[in-house]
Amino acid sequence: MTGPPKFPSFTAKFHNTSYPAIDPALPGLSAAGKNVVITGGGTGMDYSVVTVETCSNDHPVIGIGYATALSFATAGAASVTLIGRRATQLQSAKHAIEDSVPGSAGRSRIHVQSADVVDQEQVTAAFQKIADTVGPLNILVNGAGYAASPSNVKSANVEEWWKACEVNLKGTFLTTQAFVQHKVPDDQESVILYISSGLSHVARGTGNSAYAASKAGAIRFFTTVQLEHPETRVVCLHPGTIETDVLRKSHNVSGSVPNCDDVSLPANTMLWLASPEANFVKGKYIWANWNVEEMKARAAEIEGSDLLSMKLSGWPFTSK
Repeated sequence: MTGPPKFPSFTAKFHNTSYPAIDPALPGLSAAGKNVVITGGGTGMDYSVVTVETCSNDHPVIGIGYATALSFATAGAASVTLIGRRATQLQSAKHAIEDSVPGSAGRSRIHVQSADVVDQEQVTAAFQKIADTVGPLNILVNGAGYAASPSNVKSANVEEWWKACEVNLKGTFLTTQAFVQHKVPDDQESVILYISSGLSHVARGTGNSAYAASKAGAIRFFTTVQLEHPETRVVCLHPGTIETDVLRKSHNVSGSVPNCDDVSLPANTMLWLASPEANFVKGKYIWANWNVEEMKARAAEIEGSDLLSMKLSGWPFTSK
């Protein structure tokens, strides 16, 4: 579905759900032969009741990580490994994917590793075990995140404020470091994707300083990662307004948040970002709502400029 933009949009079309150009069934988006690792993949509901057909806003607490795993499995990835803290939910997600995606059950393609992303020993051990099991890694999706309870700076709980920074920055650093230590050789394609938030670059509302600051910091972190690893495609993604536990907490509501986008949108956009079609957005920051065909039409312009990069507005310096 395409609707009127909720925000200013880089493309004329502003999507609210998946669309044909990012369909996991497209041959050009095949993930065959790729080993994929997704952090935050076990967050959300009881996945034993989820299938490809029900992975939508009909089940509003489906996590983006799980939906992304489903997309990569549907596209034929050699392996998809979910990392999270909740072993029971991880196993539930694993079995749901195996039951839902034809051909994945019984082929040991879906794996899970229990680890807290802010614990270096756990992250190191998890990635070592993954690499020992499936071989060198091709794709990392950094999906683990944390939002502190909304509060202004004057009265914010320091411990919770800092926890958001630890998960969103330290956790992202640790999983990215472990990935580059176990990724495929430099002459083979590797991709790092980061699920960010529009709050990292849009000053909208108050009370979310920890989330906004930590997400913005991660964007700058990945700018450096891209410079240090030019052989890897690094892309940051605002997933859209997706009904997740983090969104509910950031809005300080216990029920549904209205007018959300479908979780299939960021999931399938990340599949597209991991494909050769997305080479031109290497080192960039995009929104899942933007139309990929329109962006492809501007590939040379995007690739050869500072478009879709975080920088200081009004300062004429260009990195190109």
